[in-house]
Amino acid sequence: MSKVALCTDSVSVQYPECLGLKGESLYSQEWLQVFSGLGDMRARVRAAQPDEVWVAGSDEVDAINLAAALKMDDVPRKVCLIAFEGSGSLFSRARAARIDEVWDRQTFLQHYHREKEAGEVVGRHALPAAKPQVENTADASDAHVIAFEPVQDERKHARTASGARGHLISVVGAGGGVGKSSVAVVAAYLAQSQGFRTVLVDGDLQFGDIHYLTGREDAIPLDEVVTSPKRLESLDCDGRQPAVLAAPKRLEQSEVVVGKMPELVDALLDRFDVVVVNTSPAWGDMHLHLIETGGSVLFLLDQRPSSIRACKHALQLCARCGVATQSIVFALNRCSRQSLFSSIDITCALQGARVVEFAEGGRDVEEMLGTGAPIELLDSGNALCQSVSRVLADLLPAQQPGQSRSFAMPSRKRFKFSSKRKKAACL
Repeated sequence: MSKVALCTDSVSVQYPECLGLKGESLYSQEWLQVFSGLGDMRARVRAAQPDEVWVAGSDEVDAINLAAALKMDDVPRKVCLIAFEGSGSLFSRARAARIDEVWDRQTFLQHYHREKEAGEVVGRHALPAAKPQVENTADASDAHVIAFEPVQDERKHARTASGARGHLISVVGAGGGVGKSSVAVVAAYLAQSQGFRTVLVDGDLQFGDIHYLTGREDAIPLDEVVTSPKRLESLDCDGRQPAVLAAPKRLEQSEVVVGKMPELVDALLDRFDVVVVNTSPAWGDMHLHLIETGGSVLFLLDQRPSSIRACKHALQLCARCGVATQSIVFALNRCSRQSLFSSIDITCALQGARVVEFAEGGRDVEEMLGTGAPIELLDSGNALCQSVSRVLADLLPAQQPGQSRSFAMPSRKRFKFSSKRKKAACL
């Protein structure tokens, strides 16, 4: 019985040089059992009962998804993912799936030749996992050694001792203009106002404007946090003001920051009760990671038919990548009596998915957030804030076991603008 199982695609079996094994005959290795081709590879590997499984890919599913499925089997075996080109999202997904090791090309070749020479499985000492590759851009020369260490303060120790972690709320949408930034700001300020220590993260890395909408132009930019993780120690909320992490100051830094977002979100979940992440219209690894991380995902649509088509397009991406979408709550934004669609229409279009409605907030939303006054927007009793608060009451956990929550909003009052208010942040 083979000790090591190698799962790969048929092309790599025929041409081992694709795996860096030029001149090797994989099927001739007595210590190695190769699985490739079509069919239920997971069942075949399970029947073979190897001590270790090396997953380089398959003809049907991505390597990360196959490795995660094999690790889910109730068998005490070691599962190693072979990833020649890793990303921050990949390593985070592997960690969440409890895959034992992630190997780059050099590490895989070391293990292969060691097993070939020994003819038997070596000791179970894990080598360091492969590090994510970092783009060679300005100010990122040492980004590969950056790690977000746990913050050493009393709040962090208390949360760790109790086993509690923060709750993640990801605000996503397919395409621009659906209202992600406004909803993310309102959700973060509502959570903070109800006693949850909250941080608002602008994950729209190229054109995010959360720091303007919140009037926090001094907020720490994400690119500075990536180059100096210790800056997280100074990040805190104050009264009704949540902590804010702004989009990178320089557009070219977005590619560097995106690879570190999984680690950053993990670090924030250890320190805050609620982490609200705004996202960009263009989908990528970060969106899939946020959906997989858990917590709650608010998927915004608006009253345009194109928004429904874009939503279906994004869901198809999740299906192809093997990303479960059970955590998603679809939210139809800008609802009113004159709206083209209702939540029932969207539920039918998405084949029975759960859909909530966010009311049309009117000019107050644009004007108050445009001047960086989110607290005044909440205090005005705006219809958008009212509807977001009702959804949050179902999404957020109780602050203490058995404690009920009330997200009651102030009675609505008309807010008049005066010349004393500061200029709009966009001017």
